Amino acid sequence: MKTAVAETIFACGQQGLQNRQTASIRIYPDKTIFSNYGGLPQGYSVEDFIKGRKASYTRNKLIARVFKDASIIEEYSSGLKRVTKAFMENGNEPLEFHVDSSSFTIFAKSINDETLQKTAEKSSEKILVLLAANAEIGAKEISEKLNISQRAVEKQIAKLEQKGLLRRVGPDKGGGHWEITNGKSA
Repeated sequence: MKTAVAETIFACGQQGLQNRQTASIRIYPDKTIFSNYGGLPQGYSVEDFIKGRKASYTRNKLIARVFKDASIIEEYSSGLKRVTKAFMENGNEPLEFHVDSSSFTIFAKSINDETLQKTAEKSSEKILVLLAANAEIGAKEISEKLNISQRAVEKQIAKLEQKGLLRRVGPDKGGGHWEITNGKSA
């Protein structure tokens, strides 16, 4: 959420100084809505920004430069890509985008305990499938294949070990491998 908020703050800075309408963040129990007035530049799409296919488009170059120099933003035209990735890694549902000529709005559904549990279960299942296919695969490679953080993979592996569904045989580095135990004691 920190990335999304930072990017929305930057969006405020992207408005022309004469424009009295600003970006906003509205937080509700079931969703958060990020709105920015002005829409996307003609010929640009949300997908273009998420995939990094379009060059930077800066409405207010001075403010953009200040944000960049202050390390508030990492690079130009990367916000949607990073926000989308951050939300997915956090277990959120995909973001919903509404764009027209005068506004750009992102709807982010809130995560509840049930969603967190379902996401964790799905991740655990995917991790087990990857380990069944390659018992020597590491957390970093799993995180890349599943597009989740390495820390999330490590937490899921620890839970699988606690449940007795997985155990490490040999050293963590160099020569060890995973064994799926199906809840049976070794």
